[in-house]
Amino acid sequence: MPKKKYVIKLTDYERLELTRIIKTGTSPAKVISRANILLASDSSLGKPLTVAETAERFNTTPTTVQTVRTEFAKFGLHGALYRKKRETPPVPPKVDGNLEAYIISISCSEPPQGYERWTLRLIADKAVELGHIVGKNTKTSVMVGYIDGLASEELCQEVITRINNIELDAVLDSGYIEEYLDDNPLSPFPSIRFTERPDTVAAHLLEGGVTIIVNGSPQVLMAPTTLNSLLQSGEDYYQRYQVVILIRLMRWLAVFLSVSAPSLYVAFTTFHTEVIPTSLLLQIAQGREGIPYPAFAEVLFMDIAFEILREASLRMPQNIGPAISIVGVLVIGDAAVRGGLVSPIMIVVVGITAISNFAIPTTNLANAFRYWRFIMLAFAASFGLLGLVYGWLWLLLDLAAMKSFGVPFLSPFAPLKIEDWQDVILRVPWWSKSKSPFKTQKQAHSKSNISKELDKLRRNKK
Repeated sequence: MPKKKYVIKLTDYERLELTRIIKTGTSPAKVISRANILLASDSSLGKPLTVAETAERFNTTPTTVQTVRTEFAKFGLHGALYRKKRETPPVPPKVDGNLEAYIISISCSEPPQGYERWTLRLIADKAVELGHIVGKNTKTSVMVGYIDGLASEELCQEVITRINNIELDAVLDSGYIEEYLDDNPLSPFPSIRFTERPDTVAAHLLEGGVTIIVNGSPQVLMAPTTLNSLLQSGEDYYQRYQVVILIRLMRWLAVFLSVSAPSLYVAFTTFHTEVIPTSLLLQIAQGREGIPYPAFAEVLFMDIAFEILREASLRMPQNIGPAISIVGVLVIGDAAVRGGLVSPIMIVVVGITAISNFAIPTTNLANAFRYWRFIMLAFAASFGLLGLVYGWLWLLLDLAAMKSFGVPFLSPFAPLKIEDWQDVILRVPWWSKSKSPFKTQKQAHSKSNISKELDKLRRNKK
């Protein structure tokens, strides 16, 4: 069936508008080309050019000329010049930018042994290996990143194997797959670190680690990790080493206070009052006068009240959340003291505990210590300082038993390696390090150590 031919007749206004578009030259090239086609097809001032003549003059195809004429007849001048807005939602691409970058890097690398060049089948198989698809319904791509030659082959293969074994209907964020990669599912402490900072990711890769990137998530998972790395911050390497040493010491002190401050208060005021100086003991006794319940219930009440306030401030709108939390703490704290529910020293203890917990740089590590604070409180209320010692022994044993993809969680404290303490609690200046900046963690991720530990993990799972 021959195509229907449309006769183009422009008004004076349309002709002036098309001339203006062509002369100014500020419009997109496609719009200018269509304006030229319409002017050449105008039959109101004489015989227009044919479709073939118009296509030849403006270096286009007859199909394009016919399409422009048809759109002008159906949709008018604006519809012929500019693209029509999409009425249906676009179909998401099966290959996103991350996977496309990996495919390009694969095709530019050396082909596998026995092949002269990369074939489409080899590239597809390699892309499936590196860019994993997780989630039956969402089909989310998960990328595994590492530096060849620095990262252990056993570590990379173990990460890829665990990702391939994930069976979920939907993956909307990196947190969905974090628990599937965790070596210690019963522990509140994280064995996988996450960050949104590119410099932190780059440093982890240079240390021989592996990163897991989930499409659509701003957070990158990093494995393996240790307690020491969770207590470090990216700003530690942008400041003078003397200042960094002080900051790191304060962080470790903050960890101790975050876990033990309420427990010490309960242990001293309930079991070991003879340790407290007389003047301070009198002040505490005077403040607790009239309070109808023991110190343990007082601490538990204030801890729970503060945790509720903190959660409420996080759920509030951003512009009023901090104000609500500050006013809530002041009003409720003052009312509790005036009403004889808590003592003034208790407000100080809870404040020190909260501030210490906020000083921990990693959120999921801070939440783990919040969890352990209540366990320590129960031990101290039952057995005093002896119970607190038992609680810390339990905590240290739990941390010592943890491993992150074969790397001990307390490394380099347990197993003890003094030569690797150049960037732990203390940070020596770059010029005085006897090793390269990233060699400390890379040794912890060495191939022999990781392969042995991963073999143990596989045997335990069986």
